[in-house]
Amino acid sequence: MSLFEWADGLYQETVPLIGAGRYEEAIEPCRRAVDAHRLLDAENPGEYLLDLAIVLNNLSLVLIKTGRPGEAIELLREELAVRRRLGASQDDEVARVLSVLGPMLATGGDLEEGVRAVEEAVAVRRRLLRDDPAAAGGLAASLTDLARVLALRGLQEEAHASVAEGLHLLRTSTSADYRDERLATALLLSGTLLARLDRLTEALPQLYEASELFGGMVETAPQEAAMCFHNFALAAIRLNRPELAPPALIGALLVYGNYGPADEAQSCADDLKQLYLMVPRAVTDAWKEATGERKVPAWVSGGRFRWRRG
Repeated sequence: MSLFEWADGLYQETVPLIGAGRYEEAIEPCRRAVDAHRLLDAENPGEYLLDLAIVLNNLSLVLIKTGRPGEAIELLREELAVRRRLGASQDDEVARVLSVLGPMLATGGDLEEGVRAVEEAVAVRRRLLRDDPAAAGGLAASLTDLARVLALRGLQEEAHASVAEGLHLLRTSTSADYRDERLATALLLSGTLLARLDRLTEALPQLYEASELFGGMVETAPQEAAMCFHNFALAAIRLNRPELAPPALIGALLVYGNYGPADEAQSCADDLKQLYLMVPRAVTDAWKEATGERKVPAWVSGGRFRWRRG
């Protein structure tokens, strides 16, 4: 067996695990595949760079999915360097890696480097869009990532301008690639930023539209879906429309109940208690619609909420 066949065989072991979402199981096979492809590159400089980039991407993905961002950052840096070596053919992939890396750096404390990384991703994808209309979706995704890091920097207006540009691209682009996921993510961020800026009448319809989209993605994006439902409910309450909030708030609570984390479930439960004081009938009706139970649990009207997964 050649070195390439050995390395490729290790890569092939990882494909079904990642495809099935078995990320924890995939970590060690992905590590072995990366080690093998590093050796392959050392023995054949430049010949298998794309293969090395792919396995680095896979390992960083499973580490991110399993809550190991620190390890993933170094692998993303390595993948970025490899894709830069591959030249202009990898420009969109370079932008993709930068868009993943930037927010992770920013949330990990390296805010300035995170902003620079996503700004470069945006610049690369703007250039690509000039020649390829299908690049609009990728640019929209990077603009959303830029908004995220600008918001971390405290630049809420600038962040909203960035995500608003991304939303415009998504609504006017004919490209269907990942459109719903990108649109839902951009709408959630835009609506959340508008709420922070006290532009609640603009925030509410965007969060509602995002909630409609995330309603079909609960299994694949539970945290984002629950956050969206919760943010819509909070915006409705702040806008003095509490009667709109119960279905969304209960939806968020049920998603967090199934997927965690416990502190977010507790936050939803606390908000639901307060909402019940405002619109008890609407909460009761929404609870029945969501769960089939005719009465709300005792904790809603004053007892203690206890979170359990599932």
